[in-house]
Formats: sequence, C-alpha cells, structure tokens
Amino acid sequence: MDFTLRETCGSFGSAAACAKLFQFDLSKILNTFGLAASQSGGLRENFGTMTKPFQAGHAAESGLLSAELVSLGWTGGGANSGSGARFFSCFGGAFDPSAIMDRLGKPWTFTSPGISLKPYPSGSLAHPAMTELAADQRP
Repeated sequence: MDFTLRETCGSFGSAAACAKLFQFDLSKILNTFGLAASQSGGLRENFGTMTKPFQAGHAAESGLLSAELVSLGWTGGGANSGSGARFFSCFGGAFDPSAIMDRLGKPWTFTSPGISLKPYPSGSLAHPAMTELAADQRP
C-alpha cells in the first residue's frame, strides 16, 4: 500500500494549529503531536474515490481532537518517548531533525516559488489536458 503524505502528516499540521490556538506550552504541544501521530493515515489508493476527501478531513479532525483531549488532561507520546522518531522512521524511512531545523521561512514558499490558483476542480495531473480541451472549444 502506498501512503500519501498529505493525509498521513495532515494531522500534525492540524495539531500544530490547534495547539497554537489553545495556547499550549511545549509539553502539551508534544502530547498533542503524540496523539495526532496515533491517528495519522491515508492511502494513495483512495485517490479518485469518495474516501480521498474523507482522509483530508479526518486528518484535520484528528489534530483538533488531539488538542481537545490534551486540554482535558490526556497525554500522548511526548518529547521523551521518541514518538516523532518512530513515526518518521516508520512512514518516511528515516528521522533526521537536522533536515528541518533552522529552515522555517527559508524560503517562504509564498514568495519562492510562489503560489498558483487551481484552474480546474480536479487533480493537477488532469490540468494540461483540460487546458487543451478548453482551447479546442474557442472559436
């Protein structure tokens, strides 16, 4: 089975945003990540099915649920548990924190390479064909 990064790691993005909104200290942030890691998942095989958007929504829900549970006193794999290393070793094949340390905003992807608007409500691989089809319809 082929895992997809967006849904597998989406729970971490949601967890980070929710932890920030909840104004968590470092210990609670790490517990939130630990809980989010336990709920992460998604399969590329679901692309093109009704399950694909479910996976993305579930990732967002998992991050919020993790933060809410931590706010109620739940604990998860924190800094001392090594859960981050185990998660990335399992899903990514390796764990190298130096690959991301001191790189926030270097570059800001809004600036370089920039943003683009999605021209069609489909996966980006279909966009060139749709552009050609639209060109064929012009007088």
